[in-house]
Amino acid sequence: MSVYTYIQACAKKGKKLLCVLIDPQELRGDLLTDFAKRLEQVDAVDFVFWGGSFVQQNNQDAQISLFKKHCSKPLVLFPGSAHQISDQADALLVLSVLNSRQTQYVVGELIGQAYNIKTSGIETISTGYILVNGGNQASVAYVSDTIPLPAHAHEIAVNTALAADILGMQMIYLEAGSGAVNAVENQMIKKVKAHVKLPLIVGGGLRSIDQIQEKYQSGADVVVIGNHTTESAEFLNQLGRLKKI
Repeated sequence: MSVYTYIQACAKKGKKLLCVLIDPQELRGDLLTDFAKRLEQVDAVDFVFWGGSFVQQNNQDAQISLFKKHCSKPLVLFPGSAHQISDQADALLVLSVLNSRQTQYVVGELIGQAYNIKTSGIETISTGYILVNGGNQASVAYVSDTIPLPAHAHEIAVNTALAADILGMQMIYLEAGSGAVNAVENQMIKKVKAHVKLPLIVGGGLRSIDQIQEKYQSGADVVVIGNHTTESAEFLNQLGRLKKI
């Protein structure tokens, strides 16, 4: 079963999924190996997003290969640019940063690498990415020249997600940004989910089990956690006790 087929099937059944985002710039060598081994033991984590704003392409294949040697969870590329592609991954999020002011990050990155992506055979998942103000300057906002949606701009979020749906995208990703002070508001998640039936991913600024549960209850089909899992071994252990609704 493809990664997207699995996500879609789970969303239809109301089965919630948990994803850990790994920035390979932060974890290398023994650190990456150790984290992969520990992550393999956490049954609550369903798959891994791999990427970041400043990932270097030159050793990405080797890093992914090292990670997959110790962790069997599906690995999905979450690229900061179309050059961060590897056929070692199980799937690729084809991200369209819908509130970027640069067409490069809406579609230009894809155009530049479309032939290579298509011929690589990697599974592609078209994803409408909506950056929401998380209370700080997120790296993705700086790199992609994106003005994050105001935290309370629920109707704009709904309309942006509807536009992605109309354009035929397969998933919506509401993101507060890596290291966000504030997560995406529950009310925004509820309103987007009420209007758009695509699988909904929510991430950024999540540091507790309670916050994850809140996002599930608000309508997130997939919750993504990042920095806190690598910074806190205890939090990673706590995820093993997460009860998905």
